[in-house]
Amino acid sequence: MHAELSELLTVGAKAKKRWATVLSNFRHCRSVTATIGTTHRPTLSMVSLTTIGTCSAGLELTAREGSTTLVVTFVVFEAKQFVGVIAFSTVGVPAPQTVDGRAKLAQAKAATGATIAQSAPSASDGPPN
Repeated sequence: MHAELSELLTVGAKAKKRWATVLSNFRHCRSVTATIGTTHRPTLSMVSLTTIGTCSAGLELTAREGSTTLVVTFVVFEAKQFVGVIAFSTVGVPAPQTVDGRAKLAQAKAATGATIAQSAPSASDGPPN
C-alpha cells in the first residue's frame, strides 16, 4: 500500500482559533468537491481517535476512482503551545491504529517543537481496498 504523511505545526491563539473553525465547518459539512484533473465528490466523516495531546479531532475524506479507494485522514491536535495537523493519505483504507499511532508520534515530537520524519508504511498499515 502506498501511503504519505505530511505534518504542520502552528503556534499561537490565532492558530488554535483558526483550526477550531476549520473543524467546526467540516463537522457541519454534508459534501465536498475536489478537482484534481477531474472532479471528485469524496465522502466526508469525522474520525474517532484516542485523545492526542490536550485535545484532538480527526476528519477523513474517502474518494473512489474505479476500483481504487483513496483515503486522506487529517488529525488536528494541541501540544504545549503548538497546534499540529497531520495528513495521512493512503490508497486503501488505513488501519485506525496506524493513523492513531502516527498522530501520537507527531504530538510527542511537537511537544519538543520537532517534526516527524517520513517513514515507509509497514505491513500493519493494512491492505488496500
